[in-house]
Amino acid sequence: MFKILSLKNFCFVAGFMVTLAIVDQLFLFKDEIRPTSEVGAPAPKSKDSASLEVSNWLSIKGSADLEKAMRPGGTVTVTSLSTEGTSVMATEAGPPPSFETMSNMELARHFKEATGEDQATIIKVIKARDQRATAVAGEFFPEMVLANEHNAYIRVTRAIAGQAEAVPSELMRSEMAVTAEPTTFAVENTETTNRVGARLFGANFAFEPQETQWAYIPDGEEHTFTWKVTPKSEGNQQITVILENKLIFGDQEVTLPVRQFPKTITVTVDIWTWIGRVAAGADTAASTAKNIGIVIALMGSLLAALGIGGSGVALARWRKTRA
Repeated sequence: MFKILSLKNFCFVAGFMVTLAIVDQLFLFKDEIRPTSEVGAPAPKSKDSASLEVSNWLSIKGSADLEKAMRPGGTVTVTSLSTEGTSVMATEAGPPPSFETMSNMELARHFKEATGEDQATIIKVIKARDQRATAVAGEFFPEMVLANEHNAYIRVTRAIAGQAEAVPSELMRSEMAVTAEPTTFAVENTETTNRVGARLFGANFAFEPQETQWAYIPDGEEHTFTWKVTPKSEGNQQITVILENKLIFGDQEVTLPVRQFPKTITVTVDIWTWIGRVAAGADTAASTAKNIGIVIALMGSLLAALGIGGSGVALARWRKTRA
């Protein structure tokens, strides 16, 4: 009886093992006959596998489209994933906005981190927005008296947008006309922004004020800069006129020279004019006063030669010493 039961158990276990083997073979056969994905068919939706496929494609492809996509504004778009690879489309969004289309605040932000070339372009854009045609006239006495104080003027007239040239007003022209004997220089074809600075420089002069004078001059308006100029040496002396612009955009501030400046003028400083004006009056024209002074000096020398007039002798000796 025991032998019969053991045989039955053995047959049951053997049958169960055979059944498992058959089932396993059936699953293997099903995997082998599964159809392959067609070209272009969607790949599994696994995010990690998609990233891996794109990474592999980008590392191998190296095409011109990929180089184009890597430029500023370019993008890489995955259009499909398949068992044969990844389909990728490279597009270019176009150039970034130009400086000309940016506001002054935006330009100020770019200016902080820009290279020298870009900074120059930004300054050019700001200048183009603010610059207007400008006329400049300078007035200085051609013959100054040593150690005497003289007035000097720089008159600036700005045009409005669109005007090819600036024309001084009637008031400005009348002010220029009443200035006694000025040496006038005129610059009619330059440009300035609305913030203009002016300064005078000369080694043999004292100027008041010494620092740059700044003025805000709106479009279509004008301004007169004024100095007191005192010569400290005789002879032909030079005065340099410095005219500048200040650009302010956002939190940035840039100072630039005005075109055609600095400008140098020459004046004559002498003592004969002073002598002539002392003798004939302070309002005497410079050329007349100078002639009077020379005549007085010659008369003094003549009197000295004749042994007459101690003051004439003193004057002649003083001039000889200074020479």
